[in-house]
Amino acid sequence: MDWSIALTPHAGTVLTAIRMGLVPGAERGPFGAVPALVRRQCGR
Repeated sequence: MDWSIALTPHAGTVLTAIRMGLVPGAERGPFGAVPALVRRQCGR
């Protein structure tokens, strides 16, 4: 995926990191895709 830095993780930072991993951008090149599987860890 991608990453986002925050002192305390919350929905906004998690969604930002997911979006950055899915959407292609000029700074990352043509990389970006829809994942076949999304796994939740529930804080573990």
